[in-house]
Formats: sequence, structure tokens, C-alpha cells
Amino acid sequence: MVFRQGTAIAYIPVLIGAVSCILLARFGLFGFLCFLPLGVMAAGYGFRAAWVCLILAAAGNGLWSVVTAAVSRASWDWALWGAAQFALIAAAFTWIMAPSFRDADEPPGKMPPVRIPGVYRFVIASCAAVLLFIPVIASLRQDTAFAAFIRAQTEALAALYSAAAGADVVEKSLMEQYLTPEFIRETLFFTALRGGVMASFMLFFFINRQIALALVWIFRRIRGGGTLAGFHIPQVFIWVLSFSLLAILAGRKWGITPLEIAAWNGLVICGILYLAQGGGIAAYFIGRANLPPFMRLALNFLLVMLIISPGINAILLGALVLLGIAENWAPFRVPKIKGPSSTPGM
Repeated sequence: MVFRQGTAIAYIPVLIGAVSCILLARFGLFGFLCFLPLGVMAAGYGFRAAWVCLILAAAGNGLWSVVTAAVSRASWDWALWGAAQFALIAAAFTWIMAPSFRDADEPPGKMPPVRIPGVYRFVIASCAAVLLFIPVIASLRQDTAFAAFIRAQTEALAALYSAAAGADVVEKSLMEQYLTPEFIRETLFFTALRGGVMASFMLFFFINRQIALALVWIFRRIRGGGTLAGFHIPQVFIWVLSFSLLAILAGRKWGITPLEIAAWNGLVICGILYLAQGGGIAAYFIGRANLPPFMRLALNFLLVMLIISPGINAILLGALVLLGIAENWAPFRVPKIKGPSSTPGM
């Protein structure tokens, strides 16, 4: 069926998207792209297609979970929880991509619905996904199989470092003190709760969104979303950043762990958003430079190589975050006005 906005949905692409979503989620190699079909439906076919695809994918994944649990005699609780978790996180991503009916879908004379800006949708969806993942973290702390896996990996690392350290007494002492299964497991949980899971979901949503927009542009010539060079975040986030820093200090001083965890996650959210804003400033100036296309491509490639280079990437990422923060006071991306001033005497 041919898609026409406001009248019908493209049933064949929706069905293909739902099946692709389930297969990607079930096979680990490309599991990080499991929401890509939902993004393609939203950007290329519209609100209705995206949400119908979500319903079909959630139902199919739930059926798969039930059948798998019945065949393998696994725990029904975790099978149902996994299916529900998949459906809710997929719904959060679909909301990022397709928050409401498009303007053409609105009846004549009716005001379009109030839409939450994309930055806020992105943050809210990421926070919801983190909250849904907390029970998984809590269960892993009590999981003996996970503890055995960490112990096996720690022993392998310890053997590797022992061979590399040789007779160095200091390195062996540090290894015995810090390279223990208990220390590594607690460090993993500490990092996960204090922004690690949040950063992972934000990156996960971002990758699926950007690849979906790129595919829709390549195959359907539909350009959706804004460019990185035009990305701005509301100034309210500078207050979120400031209060997060203060809350981290207060939580550590008075031992209020929930406050500290929430503040760390707020700090990570602001850091990632300001990193994107700093990258947008860099992309803006590269785009404005009077350079041939090859030089622009080379500069963008060099920027990517610097970001993924160990050591340099920390400095560069930190500089981009600071650049994004500085735009709250210095409007770097104000276009220059050519010609005489409109103000007399100026």
C-alpha cells in the first residue's frame, strides 16, 4: 500500500520494520541498532507508521519471549520483564522520533498539539530508560553467575598483569589491592549508577536516530531533524549543570547517596548535551570556512580521528564541552551582517 500522510499507513514497510526490529534485538551482533527500523518508520513514513511498527515489534518480541521461556523452561518473571522493558524503551525512542501527528494530519481549523522540544524529549526518554534498567542492575548484584564471570575475567587480567609486571613489587602490590573481583564489580556498579547507564542510553538513542535519518535521506530523499551545526540547547541546562555540581558535593559530604547518584546523572546529561553543542560550533565554523569540499571532508575526518585517539580525545572532548558551555555567554554562531549598518551613525 502506498503511504499517504493523514490517510493510511504503509503496511508492508511497517511489517518489515517490526520484523527487523525483533531480529536485531534478538541477535547480539547488531543489537545496538534494534530501534533503527522504528526511526526509519518515523522519519520516512510518519507518526502512524512508527507507532504501529512499535506495537507490532513489541507484540512479536513478547511472543518470542514467552515461547522461548516455555521451551527452555526459563524464569517467566524475567521473560515477561524483558519483553515489557523492550516495549517501554522502544516506546521512549519512538516518542523521540515521532512525538505527535504532523501538521498535515491535523483537521482544518484545529490547533496542533503542544509539542515538547526535541532536547527535552531526548533527556526524558533517556531518564525513563535508565529507571527501567535499575532492576537489572539490582539483580546483577545478587547474580552468582555474573559474579563468577567477573571473577574469571579478573583472574585472567591478573595473570596477564603478573606476567607483564615481572618482579616489580610495587605493581604487584597495587594489583593485589585493586585488581580483585569485589573491587571491579563494585566499581562497575558505582559507575553504572552514576552516569554510566545514562551515557550509554543517550548514545544508543543518538546512534539509532542519526543512522535512521541518514537512511531516510539516502533512500527516500526526506530530510528530517536539524543539523549538528544548528544544534542549540536551552540555557536552563547551565543551571542544571551548576546545581548538579553542588548536589554531588553535598551528597558526598553528608552521605546522601540518592542525591549524589541523581546529581551525577544530571551532570552526565549536561556534559553530553554541551559536548554536542560544542561539536555544533566546530561544525558551524568548518561549514562557513571558504574551503573546497575535499578540505571540509578532510577536516571532519581529522576531527573524528582526534576524538577516537587515546589521550587526545579526552582533551578534545573536554574542550568541546567547555566551548558548548561558553556559548551561554558568547554567541559564537551569530551570522555576520554584510553591508552598511541599519543604525544611523554606526
